[in-house]
Amino acid sequence: MPSVTNKGGHISQNGNAQNYAGVDQAIATQIPTAPTTATWVVTLTNVPTQANFLAGQALTYNSKGTNNQNADNNLVIVQVNGPTKYTCTGNWPMNI
Repeated sequence: MPSVTNKGGHISQNGNAQNYAGVDQAIATQIPTAPTTATWVVTLTNVPTQANFLAGQALTYNSKGTNNQNADNNLVIVQVNGPTKYTCTGNWPMNI
């Protein structure tokens, strides 16, 4: 399964852009049975600004950490692995 790792960027809660965090690393691994979908493991540099993200929540990860929408990735949290680590489903390939 192909995968891509990106260091940096930021992630925010859909519908509440004020709840955001910096991203240390995001790894997207393509799902073979769903070629346009990936399993993502996202590790944050800090906890989100307002509240920890929750399972089922939709997020936008911008791999550049800018307002460049070409670098946006749409994710949905599948599992919370800790206050700064999440397993998600999202698009493949990663928009960088």
